[in-house]
Amino acid sequence: MNATLKTIALAAFVAGAITLSGCTSPEPTATAPSPTPSATSAAQQPTATPTPSIDLPAGVGNGDPIDASAAEQLNAAARAGGQDRAYQLPDGQWVYLAAGQPLPQPVLDAAATAAASQADGINSSDSEVQGEAINRMLAEVKRQSSATGKGFVIVTRMMSYVDGSGTSEPRWAVNKGSGGPFSTRDEAIAYAQTQLGGTPESTSILVIDTIG
Repeated sequence: MNATLKTIALAAFVAGAITLSGCTSPEPTATAPSPTPSATSAAQQPTATPTPSIDLPAGVGNGDPIDASAAEQLNAAARAGGQDRAYQLPDGQWVYLAAGQPLPQPVLDAAATAAASQADGINSSDSEVQGEAINRMLAEVKRQSSATGKGFVIVTRMMSYVDGSGTSEPRWAVNKGSGGPFSTRDEAIAYAQTQLGGTPESTSILVIDTIG
């Protein structure tokens, strides 16, 4: 097993994934000041698109099931600038995600499963196969971030070279800060919690085990 490749794989994950935490709120681009509109140009200004109305059941809370019609309304409103979202679980059930609330565990589990499903080959000795697997996994995390409206601090397990041993063993890594490696899942999660920045309502820890 190629020790150099295994070390690169872990480093590539940390370097590539670091851009994904908090990726749901891109910085606005700077624009030049607009000239004061004349009466004619003001009349030509398009009217603002109204935010779609949402017909949610009374008392629905974060993580509660909703029907497909309410989910469609929620996500249409999100595309128009709304903060709440609907997320579809693997069994087809839609659930309500309230802005300002942490992601429910079933949603985190579904997002992690979706990301892990794209990681086939991440522990290969072939650097190209490894790189493609890392990119697929991170692309899926980005899709999950968009679907949930949340950023992620990613905790993952992959093979990593053990210094001086000539062998590779499963190690955990985190995509922020020093990144690891960590010997245990609990150590990695504890470190990831220190990287949330006090905003668990907008950033969640996503645990992806690429070994199983």
